[in-house]
Order: sequence, then structure tokens, then C-alpha cells
Amino acid sequence: MTEPEIISDNNSEYVLRGESDFLDDIITTLSSVSSSLHGLFADFATSPAFVCLDSDLTRLQRETESLCKNTEFLISSQLHGAHQAMADLHGELVALSCKYENLQNGWKSQQENMGQMQAELFTVRSLVQQQSQFCASLGAVMGNLIWKASRLPPVIDMLLSGNKVADFLAIVHGSLISFMETYDSSMPSQYANESQFILSMCGIVTNIAATSAGRQFLVTNSNGRELLEQFNRILPVIPVPSGNCLKRLLLMALYNTSINHDGLKFLQQQADLLSALAHDLQTDTTYEMKLMQLRLLQSLTCDIPNGTVLQDILKYVPLDMIQATTKCSQPEMKNVVQEILNNIKKAQHVYETKCCHSDLWQARTKCSRGCGGDSSFGGTGMNSKAASCQESSNARFGPGCSNISYMKHPA
Repeated sequence: MTEPEIISDNNSEYVLRGESDFLDDIITTLSSVSSSLHGLFADFATSPAFVCLDSDLTRLQRETESLCKNTEFLISSQLHGAHQAMADLHGELVALSCKYENLQNGWKSQQENMGQMQAELFTVRSLVQQQSQFCASLGAVMGNLIWKASRLPPVIDMLLSGNKVADFLAIVHGSLISFMETYDSSMPSQYANESQFILSMCGIVTNIAATSAGRQFLVTNSNGRELLEQFNRILPVIPVPSGNCLKRLLLMALYNTSINHDGLKFLQQQADLLSALAHDLQTDTTYEMKLMQLRLLQSLTCDIPNGTVLQDILKYVPLDMIQATTKCSQPEMKNVVQEILNNIKKAQHVYETKCCHSDLWQARTKCSRGCGGDSSFGGTGMNSKAASCQESSNARFGPGCSNISYMKHPA
């Protein structure tokens, strides 16, 4: 590590002497500049040009003073306007501040009210939920009790003797729509209160349709017809397998209704029902559901009233779809399918024969008129069509139909 250098006294004296000489030179120069300036001012004082310059300076001074006054006037006027504007803005600011404080106080008050309302809403929701659970439980209990009682025909007769069955059917209609909108993809367990309620309602309708008077009431009352149409519409959209219990009840109700002559005519005209049967025959995999659908289709084809209905049936449920179900190994299903095919074949034979005889009648009539003679042909030569499927208290009979007892569904 190097040691610091030490400056000797001789060097310090030399530096101080140089600074003293530099200061003396500066003083001499300033004295010379001062003398020169005094001389210059003396020359200007005696020169004529300085006198002219003095007058110009005086005029410039007056103009400067006038300009200063104008500037002060303009500035003062502008300042006055600005001050007034600032005063107005300050007043508006004060008013806005008051409004803001009022709004803030109102907001705080509203927040307090909102807190109270939310607490009340929570309480009300809890009460509504409890009430809903109670109503669902009550509806399930009462519905199951009536469902069990409706298995007895005297109970159905007693219900029909009153004036509330139509209102009941309207309630079932609305409840079924609401239930399907809520549980469109997967239904709750069949033991849940909601399921028990809707199943009991549909079960009561099924048991009403199990009696002769009940079937007649369903197809003649407007609420009953609307409910049957709703059954037809929702059959394809009921989720499986969670909705099999509900679908079973609806199929039974429709089958029971088809035993009635007017009910059969009504259901044969329902394109939604035929489309639903075609859809379910292709999608359902359980034997029980397929058998019920085929029994309903067998009932619909038992007494086909005209060619239009036959065409509609074959349009929505083609023969190849029906014949495909004959591959089933269950003899009961095979028998039902064979009865359906026989019914359709008989209907085709009847209406094709009618069509041919109608054409022959028109031809003979035309020929008779052309020859000028009277025709002795008085009809088609066909025997009158067999009587429609007649309804009995326990079974259904008709052309191509075996004895099929109507169904009552136990609760």
C-alpha cells in the first residue's frame, strides 16, 4: 500500500503567489473596463444621436405605460369573468356535494333495507320450501289414498257423481306439464314425494278409465280429451328407465280408453299417439313396455273405421316395424303382433274390396245411363261391416280381437 504524498512548504508558497498575481490582473482589467464605460457615457451625453434616442425612449415609455394599462384592464376584466365563473362552478360543486351526500346517505339506507329484505327473503324461502315439502308430502299421501280407493268401481261411480272430476283432470294436466318441464332429462326416484304425487294422479286417471262410465267421461269431457292428448305428446319424451313407471300408467290409461267406442275413434285420429308408439317400439328395450305398446296398437287396429285411419296407422307404424317384433322369443308378444298383422290385413282387404266395388258401381251406372235402361245393381254385394268393438264391463270384443281385459293399476 502506497503512502500519501506530502506537499512541501515551498510548493504552497508558489501556489499562493500565483493566485495573488491572478487577482491583481483581474482588478486591473476591471478598472480599465470601468474607465472605458465612463468615457462612453460621457460621449453619448454630448452626442446629438443620444438626444434623439432619448425622445424615442420617452415615446416608448409612454406606449409601454399605455400598453400596461390596457393589459391590466383586459386582465382585470378576464379575471373578473373567471372569478364569476369560478364562483358559479363553486356553487354547483357545493350543490353536487350536497346531492352526493344525500345520495350516499340514501344508498346506505337502501343497503340497510336490502340487508333486511335479504334476511326476510331467506326466511320466506325457507318457509316456502317447508310449505312445498309439506304440500308434496300431503299430495303424495292423499293421492295414494285415493289411488288405492279408486280400484273399486263403486268409488269411481261416486267420484263421477260429483262435479269435481273435470277440475281434477285439469289439475292432473297442469301438474303433469310442470313435472315434465322440471324433470325432462331424469326423473326422481319413484319413492320421492314429487314422483309419488304425479304417479298417484295418473294412476287415478287410469282407474277412472277402467270403468265404462269413466271411459265415457274421459272422451266426452273437454278436460279429459286434453289430458289424453297430453298423454300422447309426452310419451316419447319420458326419460327411460327413470320414467318407466309413469309411462306404464299412461299406456294403461290409453289402452283402457281405447276400449270405449268413442275413445277408440278419438285415439285413432291422434297422430301424436301413433308417432309415440313408433318411437317407443324402436327405443324401448324392456319386454314389459314393448308388450304394453303392442297391446295398445292391437287395440287401435281392432276396428279401423275407414281407409284414412288405416293409411295413418301404416304411415306412422309401418308393417316392417311391426314384423320386426315377431323375432321376439316370447309367445305372448308374438301372438299380439300376429293379431295386429291380422287386423291390418283384414282392414286392407275390406277397404280395397270396397274401393273395387265402388269403381265397378260407377262403371255399371255409367253403362246403364248410356244404354238408356235401368240397372238392377243395387249395391256392392258386400255384407255390412261387422259391428264395432263392443264394450263390456270386463272385456273387449271385436273383429280380429281376442278377449282383452281392461287394466286397473294398483297403488
